[in-house]
Amino acid sequence: MGKLALYALAAFMETTIGIWIFGQVFPKREHLEKRHVFGEWLLFAVITLCAYSFPRLFWGIANEQNYVRNLILVHLILVLVYGVTGLLRKQDKTIRNAIVKGLLFGGMIVCMTAQFWNSYHSFSMAIAGYIFPVFFLWAFYKCTFVQAYLWEFAYTTNLGMLKIIYITYVGVLGQNSFEDFFNWPRSHTYIEVIYLLIIYIILLIINKYVPLEDFAAHILKKKKIYLFVFTLIEWHIFYIIINYGLGKIRTNNLTISLIATLFIIFVLTILYIRSIIRITNSEKQFLDMRNAAIERQYYELNAVYEQHRCAVHDEKHMLLYLQECLNQGDLERAKNFLSNYQGEVNKNAVPIWTGITNLDFLLNIKKPQMDRAAISFHLDCQMERILLEETDFVVILGNLFDNAIEAAEKCEEGQREIYLQLKNRNEMFYLVMRNSCKSQPRQKGSRFLTTKKNADEHGWGIESVKHVVEKYQGSISFQYKDNYFEVKIMI
Repeated sequence: MGKLALYALAAFMETTIGIWIFGQVFPKREHLEKRHVFGEWLLFAVITLCAYSFPRLFWGIANEQNYVRNLILVHLILVLVYGVTGLLRKQDKTIRNAIVKGLLFGGMIVCMTAQFWNSYHSFSMAIAGYIFPVFFLWAFYKCTFVQAYLWEFAYTTNLGMLKIIYITYVGVLGQNSFEDFFNWPRSHTYIEVIYLLIIYIILLIINKYVPLEDFAAHILKKKKIYLFVFTLIEWHIFYIIINYGLGKIRTNNLTISLIATLFIIFVLTILYIRSIIRITNSEKQFLDMRNAAIERQYYELNAVYEQHRCAVHDEKHMLLYLQECLNQGDLERAKNFLSNYQGEVNKNAVPIWTGITNLDFLLNIKKPQMDRAAISFHLDCQMERILLEETDFVVILGNLFDNAIEAAEKCEEGQREIYLQLKNRNEMFYLVMRNSCKSQPRQKGSRFLTTKKNADEHGWGIESVKHVVEKYQGSISFQYKDNYFEVKIMI
């Protein structure tokens, strides 16, 4: 019973750590769509099928009929609970999701415990992503099914590599065969499950000091095909190690497993370092662009402030002049002076585009640049307030304007246009910017390439915009058609 409890703890730790790291990359779902509710039912079905196989495959239960009868009763109760919580969906989704999530997680841990008890490491289950956590992640976290599968496949395969080291080491010392660890029935020892627990504790410590979630985020969002190919190679290495020679586990198996593990750890370390460097550089460039945008806004604001100070200073002399005119009873001269001054004020007045101070300020900065380049500007604003943080809004709109102006300037005069549409409905922010563009922008993957000389120092505007959109979990799309480039953002 003590061994079974330790195996349950190991299954719980392995699953929980994997979900925890994944949860730092993909946040939990607040609302489940129909396909995610379907994922819940799939997970429940898989757990059910696994549970009915327990008597013969895992536990060796003598009274199988009695077990099945009790299991049917338990499932009827669970279905009833699921139905009742489904009725709560309109009243309190949080309670309903918590209850269902807890029940499915508990069933998943039981099935994982049975799997470990049956086989120390299953290659068929590894390539299937241990299917239980895959459905669980897909249903309850904001990710795709492919991302959930790839994470579990890579996660369990790399843990499996560490298990292989133990299997070959113990097999060499104890003259065991691989069948002793992978085929049912098999013997169970405290040392093998303690070894697992030590691995999981080390993984927790590593994750505390090394941001594994950054690496996972970069790989799962941008390099999915590379992750699958590399993990598949790892999986084949496992297969070769186990099938290298028949009968007892020999010293050469241990040598191969150690070399393979060290090689994979080395490759993963290199990939991790490269990924962190790229993420750090991207963050640096984003911060530079953000600071540049804020700095530009500061200088423009400072210029307006200085202009206002000059106006206030000049008004003192104007008031003194008017007072002198009134004291002398020269009303005609005072009227002419006020008329001329009012005309000058109207001439230099700052246009009010939308009534939203921050937006009008940014438009009044960019409009003179467009006028100097003979660019026709059209605005459609159906927005009452800015839903984003001020600096984020400045980064998005400032960078889009800079890119649009730069592209429109390259077109012939009379064909230079920029169109901006801004909307917000409830808590939804919608932006469309379309500008004339002489040729389709060059791309490398998902990144747009700059035509400027210092490529490393330029071309980060769109990347900064993407970064802000990702921060708010929004969507951004690009389209080039009929000599126009269009950006759509929805947050």
